[in-house]
Amino acid sequence: MKKILAVVVTAVLALSASGCGGRDDGGDDARASASISRSLMKQQQPVSGTSQFFTLRRTDADCIGKGLVSRIGTQRLQRYGLLTKDLRAKDSVENVTMSSKDASSATDTLFGCADVAAMMRTAINRTGNIPAAMKSCVGKALTEERLRPMFQQVFEGNSSAAQKRLAAPLMRCAVAAKS
Repeated sequence: MKKILAVVVTAVLALSASGCGGRDDGGDDARASASISRSLMKQQQPVSGTSQFFTLRRTDADCIGKGLVSRIGTQRLQRYGLLTKDLRAKDSVENVTMSSKDASSATDTLFGCADVAAMMRTAINRTGNIPAAMKSCVGKALTEERLRPMFQQVFEGNSSAAQKRLAAPLMRCAVAAKS
């Protein structure tokens, strides 16, 4: 269960890391948005011996890129360490800490552009680590209402609280499956 949560949080951070943004003449905005979209799509490509965790469509990735740029802005995304000075998405975003307002904007963007709950249910089922007796419960536990606050915490740099938030309903599933 801990391994699944770690993968979920890593995927979330990867999604947020791909964010960029800018507010000048529009040229930087377009470059930043495109960089985010490319990075999101590239991060989905399986590494040797692994499978991709999330499956985003190009239109979802484009939406996320444009949304992060317009709602947060290039300069703040650079300050958060998500973008380089030349508007490229950084490879590592493990220590991202956004303001509460920007974390909320990133969460709203992500959920507005993609069906995150469905992607997480599919991804967790793909791991093969969920016993058949738990699948229905886990599917019901991974709702937008439960996931939004978790993503907010991840974007705010509080991944341990985010893991705990998701672990509680998943542990209830595990206990119920043993009964």
